[in-house]
Amino acid sequence: MNNACPVWSIKQHIGCVDPYKDTKAYYNQFFLENISTYDEKLHSMEDAVKYAIVANIIDFNPVHSNVDEEIQHFFSHIDTLELVVNDVDLLSQDIQHAGSILYLGDNCGEICFDKLLIKRIKDLNPEYKPTVSRDLSTSRCGNSQRAGKL
Repeated sequence: MNNACPVWSIKQHIGCVDPYKDTKAYYNQFFLENISTYDEKLHSMEDAVKYAIVANIIDFNPVHSNVDEEIQHFFSHIDTLELVVNDVDLLSQDIQHAGSILYLGDNCGEICFDKLLIKRIKDLNPEYKPTVSRDLSTSRCGNSQRAGKL
């Protein structure tokens, strides 16, 4: 890791590589335990897209520090949310004809909702073999490259 990176310097200074480790573990566990409940609420590709978008609020760092109440509020009101740009039908058509798809994910908890969207992608394109990449330089200084299969 680059020691000149301000984020890395802060982590070195506080003696903790991931100060949000426990918080992220909590949300990963919470959403994994409840994934079937959320899955039952998804009745369309649009629902899956909306949940994956809203899940992007699950973020913990000095700039974003969402609390449980805020996160639960967004998910409990998701049915009232409309996509400002709704190209889900076009997306679905593209997915059906795609030879390959790269899906990028990044945050804790959020990956559970990405998994639900990927499930819908596979329904539209059964030939799709998902390879999901995450943490590909998600910060200016990041250099972690991990990929996994769902």
